[in-house]
Amino acid sequence: MKKETIFLEIAERNYPIIVGSDEEKNELKKAVVFIADKLKAYSSGYKVKDKQDLVAMCLLDMAKQIISLQETNKTVDLDSLKNLDAKLSQYLLQLS
Repeated sequence: MKKETIFLEIAERNYPIIVGSDEEKNELKKAVVFIADKLKAYSSGYKVKDKQDLVAMCLLDMAKQIISLQETNKTVDLDSLKNLDAKLSQYLLQLS
């Protein structure tokens, strides 16, 4: 697929984005819906009128979630490696 420019609206502003596939386009559209839902939740939960402040709060929340997921993945990877090491050690002991 050739690259195309699509326009995505976030917090009442349009942003041109170049996409290279339909899959990428669909993912970005889902992301825009996700962001819109987050912004709606923040605007109803807080008395903030400035859209920029809502976007900043949304961005902070998403960054926190990403960092938490990264930490979880590090733990999972470490646990998986420890488990694999134990199984390999046990197997090597059986061979000797």
